[in-house]
Amino acid sequence: MKFYQPDFLKSTPGNFVKGFLEICKVRIGKYKVCGLLGKGGMSRVYKVEVPVIEKIAALKMLSPAPILAELMDAGRVEKLFTSEARIMAGLRHPNIVDVWEFDESDGKLFY
Repeated sequence: MKFYQPDFLKSTPGNFVKGFLEICKVRIGKYKVCGLLGKGGMSRVYKVEVPVIEKIAALKMLSPAPILAELMDAGRVEKLFTSEARIMAGLRHPNIVDVWEFDESDGKLFY
């Protein structure tokens, strides 16, 4: 299984700005990636543009840290990510974003 990580995130700080401009050309499924909002042990959150309606949203993509990928098999990590998406989709609170969909792009899970 391959996990998405833009090349510029692996590069030196000097290449970060150049890489950030390149990420704006990247798509995850139907979404245009506009930037990286954050990352954790299991995933990365991207600022994306929703096509047609040009609305800005957040997209969380499974991208486990190397240590997590080493400690757990890919199937278990995917199951945890899927479970998290289901739980998040059931929550309703003004400070929690809604989950609109769960999908995969090039074998990589996201919601």
